[in-house]
Amino acid sequence: MHASRIVALVVLVFSGGAVVAQEKVENPTYTSWAKFKKGTSITMTTSMKSAVVSNEGTVTTTLLEVTADKVVLEVVGVYKMMGTEVKKPPMKEVIERMVAPQTKKGAPGEKPGATTMEGTETLKVGGQEIKTKWIEHEGKDRRNNADIMKQWTSDDVPGLVVKYEMAAVEFGPFQIKQELSEIKKSQ
Repeated sequence: MHASRIVALVVLVFSGGAVVAQEKVENPTYTSWAKFKKGTSITMTTSMKSAVVSNEGTVTTTLLEVTADKVVLEVVGVYKMMGTEVKKPPMKEVIERMVAPQTKKGAPGEKPGATTMEGTETLKVGGQEIKTKWIEHEGKDRRNNADIMKQWTSDDVPGLVVKYEMAAVEFGPFQIKQELSEIKKSQ
């Protein structure tokens, strides 16, 4: 899953999917990418494990264009799915500058008593240390199983996401991990 989609998913999950008709606000993913030069790229390693399947791979996202209204990214993925390597063709992704604001209400179907914690941590990526902010959300699904999501972000990283982990049980043990492995800044 692409980093900006993960940020959007986390925002959507924490907001309960509610979007209020209001003035648009600046998209943090746009702001993050827009301060870098064309050609800048990030590579994320990904893994997904469940009771029946285990997949891993890399996703490289490259900045193609920056305008006052949007950034255009190219996303290329190489995955190992059930022992077979699959190369996804390059896809363009447009990140709009202005988006509808999100409100925080909790995840859909979430039981009362969910907790959200925040903190800071320095992570080592490709030989460099990156100061991050993290947010962890722990709740219960409809079957009273624990669901945990934790995301580390940094304003110094294109796309913001440095690391992401999710564990869920409702449909069998399921884990997703994504971690920044390389940043190439274009000059």
